[in-house]
Amino acid sequence: MTSPIYSWFYEDPFHSAFLAVTASLSVASNSLLLYIIATTTSASIGPYRWLLAVFAICDIMTSAGHAAFQPNMHMTTSGFYFFPRHGEMMIGGCSFDTIFALVFIATYYQTFLVLAYHYVYRYKTVTSGITRSFTDYWSRTQWTSIAVVIYVLYIAGFVGTCAIAFTPANETRALVPQEIHDIYGIDLRDPNRGFTVIAVRRPDPVTGAMVWHAPSVVGLLLLLGMFGGTATIIRQSLDGQNKKNADGPLQGSAHSDRDSRAVFLCATGNCPRFSRDYGNLPRSLRQCSLLDNLNLPLNRCILRPLLHHSFSNCRYSSLPSSIHRSHGIIS
Repeated sequence: MTSPIYSWFYEDPFHSAFLAVTASLSVASNSLLLYIIATTTSASIGPYRWLLAVFAICDIMTSAGHAAFQPNMHMTTSGFYFFPRHGEMMIGGCSFDTIFALVFIATYYQTFLVLAYHYVYRYKTVTSGITRSFTDYWSRTQWTSIAVVIYVLYIAGFVGTCAIAFTPANETRALVPQEIHDIYGIDLRDPNRGFTVIAVRRPDPVTGAMVWHAPSVVGLLLLLGMFGGTATIIRQSLDGQNKKNADGPLQGSAHSDRDSRAVFLCATGNCPRFSRDYGNLPRSLRQCSLLDNLNLPLNRCILRPLLHHSFSNCRYSSLPSSIHRSHGIIS
């Protein structure tokens, strides 16, 4: 099979060099962010330092996992395949490809949960003293405990669902198309090769007609539900902030309308991200690993650490002192 014109995207030396550079930048920039957090006074950042630190640690974990696993994502008529691009990862005579794929999935999707925590924290900080909630008097220990429990359940749900519904079996190995071997030189039918695959429609073993595969459909719906839950929390937090902004300046605080607007503008600022519009690409372009890599690592290693730090200073320098004290931002 002739390699397509865009094969340099996912072949060496570009792919390995790209992963090495972005992983190094990510570790370095996020380590710098952790250093800044550790050496900056409490009055400048406050408890928000812990969320920033978690973001940085998550980014380092994702970058390290991405560089080690080097995932390929390939869409075919029989499903969406996710597998490492290097040789089998054998430990003690056992293949760990699938396990490492599940670990990478966990490190990748934990970012969205931490992002939801981030928006909840901003909403609670900006609306402190304005709205009433049963969480108003929760201690930091209570918030941390709830966050840890939700994190464990969320990651366990993601990994467990993928392990049950999307890991390889004899049936899925038999359905692996020849094009994956032709393009990547990787034989996913080999029992020592691990991968995950989303194949909601599969050929009937008797008639050969494409039919819905119930376990895969249920698994996909569960994943979409968990992912949608984090999106809903983020959306609700943003809507709450926007509603308070539309209602006018903060009540009961001795600061100007300009300061009120600054509070909400800084608190609702979103980090820029590269566009991920593949609509203009040819339909034959199905190797997704580099397309996502060109977006995710650059955002992860350069923009996010710098913007998180700068936005945190903007947010808390604009907050009134009453809110600072209520959230421990001024010690």
